[in-house]
Amino acid sequence: MSDLLKKTFWAGAGFMALSREKIEHILDNLIARGELTQTSKKGLLEELLQAVEQKQLALSKFISAEIQRILKKLDIPTRAELEELKQKIDQHEHHPENTPS
Repeated sequence: MSDLLKKTFWAGAGFMALSREKIEHILDNLIARGELTQTSKKGLLEELLQAVEQKQLALSKFISAEIQRILKKLDIPTRAELEELKQKIDQHEHHPENTPS
């Protein structure tokens, strides 16, 4: 599962880099055709990159929620649940007389 998450992350990072280059290329073409001024390019570039970043954040949240849903469906314990169980085991090992039978 970790490998899948890494691949998803790097695909998203690659998408962001590609998007910036592609957006800049498109804006440069618009400037060359006279449909956009150089001064308006920066503002438009930032606006478009912000939109891409928001979509990336939404995708990240969606992926995280889906992973949590799948883990819950598969009945895989969370890190917090494992830590709680570890604490109970440690407590039992150090003070077996205080734990219920």
